[in-house]
Amino acid sequence: MTVRPIILLSGYVFYHSNVKVIFRKYQTDMPSPYKVRRKPSKPESNMGKLAIFLFLFTLLLGAFLYALLLQEPVQPKTSQAPQLYPHVRADDLGKTPGKLQEKYPNLFLSQDRNGLMVGQHKFDNAQYIIWFVLENKDYRAFRIKASRTYSKLEDKEMLSYFGSLYGRPFDAVCRGNTTVARQSCHYKWWVKDRVSLDVLTREKSDKSISLDAITTDSYLSTKHHNAIRRLLPAQ
Repeated sequence: MTVRPIILLSGYVFYHSNVKVIFRKYQTDMPSPYKVRRKPSKPESNMGKLAIFLFLFTLLLGAFLYALLLQEPVQPKTSQAPQLYPHVRADDLGKTPGKLQEKYPNLFLSQDRNGLMVGQHKFDNAQYIIWFVLENKDYRAFRIKASRTYSKLEDKEMLSYFGSLYGRPFDAVCRGNTTVARQSCHYKWWVKDRVSLDVLTREKSDKSISLDAITTDSYLSTKHHNAIRRLLPAQ
């Protein structure tokens, strides 16, 4: 009666111990579900990544080249031929001496013998004289004369140039063998509202030709006629 329970107890202990060992061994050999297993990379996946990279690079390069082609080509700078005839500076009329000095830094201001303020400067091979008159407590440019001398000048070409800008002159007078010139001509245009252009040519004794292009603000010149009447263009 005493031996049997001991045998049963010993068998139970032996069986239970072996089961624990086997279970622990099974736990050790069994892979953990939380362990990250790194799979060896396949050649197909590497080739796919390389193909995607090449596609994106080609796409960006194509967009860059397309943007360059859309840009306007840079035109090479070419030297412009000098202006044959003086520029008509009608937009300078009505401006103050300070504004014109900002535009023409070499503008020299003084007073003429008639007491009028005068500005002088050179531009594009022509000599410019600007006359100012006192208007509402400010001096305003009312007349601009551009002068230039030529060794040879054809009136036909000159008329064609100014005619292309302002149409046919509404007045033209020519005289020959005067005391100051072998021949002189006077042409007149309307540049725009209230602004007239007088072009005077004179052939001197040495056969050189002088040209004066005079723009006048008709409103200011009419309003201050008594002060500026000595500046009317000579016929």
